Amino acid sequence: MGFALLTRGLCLAVFFFALYTFLDLLINLRSMRVVKPSSFSEGPMVSLLVPARNEERNIGRCVESLLRQDYPNFEVIVYDDESEDLTLEILQSFNDPRLRVISGRGLPEGWTGKNWACHNLALAARGEYLIFLDADTEAHPQLVASVVREALSRGIRAASGIPFEVMKTLGEQLIVSFQYWTMAAAFPFALSNAVKLFGGVSIALGQFMFFHKDLYWSIGGHQAVKDRITEDMALASLVRAQGERFYLFRLRELLKCRMYQGFNSAVRGFGRSYASVFDFHRLPTAIVWGWIGLSGLYPWSAALRGIPLAQYALAFQLLTWMTLVFAFRAPWTVILLNPLVYLVNAYTALHGVTLHQRGELEWKGRAPAVVTEEVER
Repeated sequence: MGFALLTRGLCLAVFFFALYTFLDLLINLRSMRVVKPSSFSEGPMVSLLVPARNEERNIGRCVESLLRQDYPNFEVIVYDDESEDLTLEILQSFNDPRLRVISGRGLPEGWTGKNWACHNLALAARGEYLIFLDADTEAHPQLVASVVREALSRGIRAASGIPFEVMKTLGEQLIVSFQYWTMAAAFPFALSNAVKLFGGVSIALGQFMFFHKDLYWSIGGHQAVKDRITEDMALASLVRAQGERFYLFRLRELLKCRMYQGFNSAVRGFGRSYASVFDFHRLPTAIVWGWIGLSGLYPWSAALRGIPLAQYALAFQLLTWMTLVFAFRAPWTVILLNPLVYLVNAYTALHGVTLHQRGELEWKGRAPAVVTEEVER
């Protein structure tokens, strides 16, 4: 009797969670702006800001795509964060007056490398609008024009963009595709823009961050989140805490990105971000990600045993992934592999906590904090 009640309770919980994620996805997709390619004959100055450390594989392609922008008034600034490979040499090979390269020297105490780089990029920027892009992105020639047109037409002063994610290996598909679920299905993004959830919690993706410079500095910029690994979400939350709306763009073909090269690098990269959400504490990480793994696997096992409620949960789960694949043009394989997607990402989060506790959570040859002299704005 007790086991039957436990099974029914678990089925109910999994069913309502699957229903919630599906309905939340439909609501969120209506609020996420689909930015379509367009042109702009004149417009405000835009600064395209790229932090780079050990990016010899990506930086040339990224900068070339930015310099090809079909927009009349922009600059490209790259911060080379003491790269130990050919990143700086590749940047110095460009001969274009619109490109400026800043060579980093040292990292202040309490800052992450990316946040320090972005802070210095913002200080150097001359644009009315600031666009932060990761070095592994590649922009369509109409990216800037399309985003600026969207922003000006709708009064948007802060936004993030979800690009087309290139996932060439099965391992990348299992891990990278999950960010679509977390951003669009798990988090109530539309609600977070309607009310200040928990004081202003929001969500963003650091591959593309868009700000009007006045708003950026009014929230404190990257200096206000200098020690945060998930600085994108922290900045978005500061925008909401100030009462401003924060938007999510679906950029599709306007921006593409291959975040990681294979399974191992994806596990280390996402593990670092997942674990940092709970400040690297094992218990809350285990509880939340344990539930996520269970909610992804249980509907399949229970549905095969003929439990009707689990079959409904499985149907909503599959509908959610089908919608995600269609909306973000993700690989169709993740629809059928989604139980593995949940489990692999749960493992990734716990692995990130384990690496942190062992003191092995380095990124690009650098520990989370390096002590040196701090420079204020």
